[in-house]
Amino acid sequence: MPSLSAVTAFGVVGLGLWAYAAATPSLSPRLEVNRSEAEAAAREVLAAQGVDPEEWTESSRLFSGFRLDRRARTRSQHRFVWDETGEERHAALLGEYLRGPRWRVRYHRFKEDGDATLAHVVWVGPDGAPQQHRRNFRLDAAGAALSEEEARTLVLDALGGPGAAAHLSELGIHETRRPARTDWTFRFRDEAMGDLAGGTAMVTVWVLGDEVYPVSRSVAIPEGWTRADERRRVRLLLAAVPSTIALELLLVAGAVLGWRREAFDFRVALAAGGVALGAALAALANDWPVRVSRLSPDPPAPMQIGAGLAGDLIDAGLAAGLLGLLAGHVAALAAGASTAGREI
Repeated sequence: MPSLSAVTAFGVVGLGLWAYAAATPSLSPRLEVNRSEAEAAAREVLAAQGVDPEEWTESSRLFSGFRLDRRARTRSQHRFVWDETGEERHAALLGEYLRGPRWRVRYHRFKEDGDATLAHVVWVGPDGAPQQHRRNFRLDAAGAALSEEEARTLVLDALGGPGAAAHLSELGIHETRRPARTDWTFRFRDEAMGDLAGGTAMVTVWVLGDEVYPVSRSVAIPEGWTRADERRRVRLLLAAVPSTIALELLLVAGAVLGWRREAFDFRVALAAGGVALGAALAALANDWPVRVSRLSPDPPAPMQIGAGLAGDLIDAGLAAGLLGLLAGHVAALAAGASTAGREI
């Protein structure tokens, strides 16, 4: 059958591309610690600062460094530096101004009156060494109201003193007045990093009340490059829409035709639907640590988990049902075609 040969050919090509991608060595630092080792390192950090990890809900999540937030900002930084400055410059910035793989271990507890800290977050590097520890404060938490010069003194100390910050040029200062404290944001350009094809090696320091957050380093991307990249991604997305719609229509059409009892194999339908549902449930179980790590400290945890799981289970059930109906219909058609061929 020509159609079967074509499908087989596409499958072989796809398998070859997958094997090539899997075998290609990565330039990213190798992850040397697993989840339990990263969590143990984070507990030691909290204990050293007088925080009992047992009093908090622990969750952990692995970040590749290429998808740190929903806006894909970090992924764009990697692509910009790689495309515009080259592989060597990208390797030089990786780990300092470009984030690599690391574990985020988060400790939170759900809304407790009088507790100014929402969560503790410890970042653990690929080698198992803790990189940063920060406290997330409530917006209404009480704190100091420092002047700009007082906050600047704390920032310079965090950077290693005025001498260590001599290569930093100030980009901007932003003051945020909270209900019971004042927060400051200081941004600098690292002149020692040189030209980045219009990009900026940026250092950001936040002062919340009188507490300094860990120094953050990143690459600020030129606005023109960002707009061009966004247009490119939109074009790629639009190109993928027809194939996605065609696949979904095929699935629904097969499911509708599957209701025809004279051309339907219930055993195949139950097997295919069961496998699809089992795979979806296994994916949900595997994703559990990530789900917990995304919980907000304000609404009750059972409400957040229950709402998310209900939607995921409904989606998994519908997808498994449609796939089962399609598989049962196709199996019956194939059996009928085989029988007709033998009769001829």
